[in-house]
Amino acid sequence: MFTSDTNLPKNNQLKKTAIVCLVLAGLCIVIDNIYALFGHGVRSADMSLMFLYPLIGGSLVYFLLNTFTPGIYRAQRFRLFFNLYNSGLAILTVGSLLQGILEIAGTESGYLTVYSVIGWGCTALGFLFYAATVFRPKS
Repeated sequence: MFTSDTNLPKNNQLKKTAIVCLVLAGLCIVIDNIYALFGHGVRSADMSLMFLYPLIGGSLVYFLLNTFTPGIYRAQRFRLFFNLYNSGLAILTVGSLLQGILEIAGTESGYLTVYSVIGWGCTALGFLFYAATVFRPKS
């Protein structure tokens, strides 16, 4: 009997995250439709399209990362990328939800710009850490 990690099943961290993002995109669609029922049929483009952040930004990106860099989750800085990027997606999704709620209510807030700036900043910073992980010079 040998103890070797060559026969162990592969960790599908990125696939699991892509599936979770698909579920969250579906949840965003459900939230939009339920809110439209209670909003007397009034809809907002921001709320109706908030599912795109977890769908494209989450599922598609993680599927592509798993395709092109399958073992990246083992890298040292991957967790920092993962946390920053997912936080950015969450901030953008919640900001889109709040923007939709305020549009339906007929008001606006200057604080929603902060959601966009911080959300896009977190995703960009996450991708900088991803690039630093992938393109790290070999020693």
